[in-house]
Parts: sequence; structure tokens; C-alpha cells
Amino acid sequence: GCCYNYGEGVTKNYETAVYWYKKSAEQGNASAQYNLGICYYYGEGVPQSNQKAAYWFSKSANQGYREAIDALNRMKEKTYHFVKNIMICFSFLKKLLKNNHFACNILKDLI
Repeated sequence: GCCYNYGEGVTKNYETAVYWYKKSAEQGNASAQYNLGICYYYGEGVPQSNQKAAYWFSKSANQGYREAIDALNRMKEKTYHFVKNIMICFSFLKKLLKNNHFACNILKDLI
């Protein structure tokens, strides 16, 4: 899969890279599982899917593959920060609503 992914000795083709990564990943190859996760994470050769990326990273990480462990940790960190920011926004909106802030009245009209 790597040859097709990077165009080494062959024409670069993400779809073909995914085909070979998947064949190897399904046989338990940790490196291929990680690389397939990367393809799903960035949407290279497949539709982008964080869920499928996490699945393949997990399969690889369970075998101790360091890059997959790091990738999962980065995904968890991004999710944590996203949820934290959403909670801050809700808290801010709650305060505005409590004080009947004019911006909330505008938002109510838009929703």
C-alpha cells in the first residue's frame, strides 16, 4: 500500500493504496492498520471518517504500534478540547439568557 500511497515505483493512487492496506490490515498487520486509519482520518482514497480511523488506530494500538497510540491520543485530545469549548459556549449563552441580553433575543428570533 505504501508504494501506491507515496508513488514509489508506481503511479500514486490512494484508492489502490487503501485496497492493499486493507488486505494487510485485515490479516492483523499493525502498520497497515495504522496506515489505513490515516487514510480514513484524512479521507485519502476513502470517504473521511473519524470513526473508522479510530477503529483502525485502535486495532494497531492494541498491538503496541506507537504511531497508532499517538494518533489515538491526539484524537482524544481534540475531542476533549472540542467538548470543553462547547461547554464554555453553553455556559456563556446561559449567562446571557439569564441576564436577558439583547443578543440572546436576536438569537431566539433566528432559531
